[in-house]
Amino acid sequence: MGTNQSSTSSLSAEYRESLLTSVFLDEDDGEGQGVTRSRRKAKAIDMEKMTMIIWSFREQPEMVSFISNFLAKYSGEKLVFDGIEFYLPQLAHMIIHLEVDWPSTTLEQFALVISQHSLHFALQFNWILVCALQDYQPETSGGEVNPTYNELFYTRCIKLLQNMER
Repeated sequence: MGTNQSSTSSLSAEYRESLLTSVFLDEDDGEGQGVTRSRRKAKAIDMEKMTMIIWSFREQPEMVSFISNFLAKYSGEKLVFDGIEFYLPQLAHMIIHLEVDWPSTTLEQFALVISQHSLHFALQFNWILVCALQDYQPETSGGEVNPTYNELFYTRCIKLLQNMER
């Protein structure tokens, strides 16, 4: 039993490693394709793949946590941060609309960490949250019942805005 569990753990580690390897993009430094890996100037992460992975594994908090922690670890690098910022609308949509019951809010924490690194990112994320808040509020600005009101999304947006202000 111990060997089977060990092979499962190593398979999981191998899978995660291959997943991470497949999302790294080599940025061309102008010297063509013959450049060796040690001489490459920049690495980027394929954020389209990362976003799809988060969406595909949205019901598995361990995987989403792993990807979020990985992205947060490399978010200080310009090419990685640019990719995260480019996919902010998709990430914000997942943060607001994921209807899973997780013990922790991994994606929310990830967005807050990135917001601490960049005022520009924080401002864009804030605008997205304010717009979503208006979409899901109980009443329209005219005092009528809002047909798109959603209590879960509304409270999630309020909580995120409060956390961002802190």
